[in-house]
Amino acid sequence: MGTEKQAASAGLLRLSIDRFYHGKWWKDFQPWRLALADMVGATVVYRVHAAPFRATRTVPDYRMPERLDVLRADSIGGAHAMAITDSMRAGQWPETPDEPLLVLLLISLPGCALPARHAAAVAERLVDLDELIHALDDGRYTVSSLTDMHEAAMTFFRWQAQAGEDVPVHGLYGDGWTDFDTKTMGAVAL
Repeated sequence: MGTEKQAASAGLLRLSIDRFYHGKWWKDFQPWRLALADMVGATVVYRVHAAPFRATRTVPDYRMPERLDVLRADSIGGAHAMAITDSMRAGQWPETPDEPLLVLLLISLPGCALPARHAAAVAERLVDLDELIHALDDGRYTVSSLTDMHEAAMTFFRWQAQAGEDVPVHGLYGDGWTDFDTKTMGAVAL
């Protein structure tokens, strides 16, 4: 056996949302989310926080980190200024807010679930912004395509509204020693 390796905290490399998105959060998903926030008049400040991690499986000769990086909405200002609760960050709203996209804008990545009960309202709001997204970015001048993300999101939230399934947001992590994902290796505590 080799030496056991451990990192203090593992960095988030990719997001995985079944039927919707699998990729580098900083390349596609987060720029799209920031564009949506701008369009609805919200100023959201996101920060990476080290959240507790509970491993359910192990890797030989490797001690899983006790904390994982999570992208979290720390504050929201502008037209939708409010105090953000941990429930909101987990995607658990008592009812759909007047601006349905707040459900999507304030979730922590990963560790939350996209709740099906808000999906129809989110899909409808994304349709409202579709023309604006296409005018803002046709994908030719940036490393990410806001348009492609937006179209994938509309398709996903329409499906989710019909299926009625909450969909968890998982992350792929790497710490220099090994890569692992929260879908098969454990859960982040928000």
